[in-house]
Amino acid sequence: MQWKVKVEPFFPGIGRHKKDGGWSNLKNWCIEQARDLSASKNLAAAAAALGAHPSNNQNTQKRKDKIAAALLLQPPYSYTTFVFQLDTDVAESYMADTHLKGLTTPLSVSDRHLVGESALDAWLGNHTQKKNNGIIYCISTHATETFLLANHDANEITIALNKSPIPNNYDELSNPDFALIKLGYSSELKNGTPALKKTKPKYKAHSEKFTNNLAAAKTRSNSLGIFINLL
Repeated sequence: MQWKVKVEPFFPGIGRHKKDGGWSNLKNWCIEQARDLSASKNLAAAAAALGAHPSNNQNTQKRKDKIAAALLLQPPYSYTTFVFQLDTDVAESYMADTHLKGLTTPLSVSDRHLVGESALDAWLGNHTQKKNNGIIYCISTHATETFLLANHDANEITIALNKSPIPNNYDELSNPDFALIKLGYSSELKNGTPALKKTKPKYKAHSEKFTNNLAAAKTRSNSLGIFINLL
């Protein structure tokens, strides 16, 4: 069977929230969805309470609880998956939401991933019933630009940064944007400092290169490998 994949943004720009992909807006949106589900014991009950019918996916956008509705109201032979992406460069800012104990700052790479996953668990509430089966997490350390950096082997980065050794796990590089600029990626001045140019055409080109080199890239970033294995 040949599968067709359609990817579309579900957040930001939902309801009253600004078109800003920042973690605080994502948190508010997830909590709002969890609150709409909180009175139900499971997703099927949530859909029934919201008047959803599996045979009528045209009602999806009318449901208060967008996640439950979209997961349940699927046409035949299709599968809906939500990907929640969260950077962990500011994990300290939302660490209090996780109730994790015994962590010290600055956070290690593995602790950043743990904090990101625990934060999403807390924000999504009962929606975690569908975790790894309809809902998957893409947690990047420190940012998704680490995934782009994983296109490049250690020798390239060593030459660009004039620094060695480069860690086997690129998640340990705390400023992937800077490394990408040094590798020749387009940049622009922001407040007098070079910043990675993040436009849709640029990232489309980056993503195509990334896709073609995925097998090697996922071995260079543990967080990328975790995400790929969940897909």
